[in-house]
Amino acid sequence: MTLATHAVVGSATASLIPSHPVIGFCAGFMSHFLLDSIPHWDYELKSNPVNPSKDRLLCVNADTIHDIICVGLDFSLGILLSSIFLLFGASIITICIGIIAGTLPDAL
Repeated sequence: MTLATHAVVGSATASLIPSHPVIGFCAGFMSHFLLDSIPHWDYELKSNPVNPSKDRLLCVNADTIHDIICVGLDFSLGILLSSIFLLFGASIITICIGIIAGTLPDAL
């Protein structure tokens, strides 16, 4: 699933429990795995070879730059869409907690 989807669902989940940020974080974190259990589409990272060689891991080339741009735009879209919850009275801290919690498993 894309980072934007995980960020939006994580922030929406955390927004449901604004008075308990730790529980909101846990709920946003768990929402990631719930979403990943649904069959979905992912975009392929071009710089992630199936059998990476030692020198390939540190190589910065066009594929790596393309992937950084794609992931960055995806994450930025998630932040932008999650900011809609500010209109409904959620705090910026709650939204950030949800975004971090919802996308953290992909970073791990």
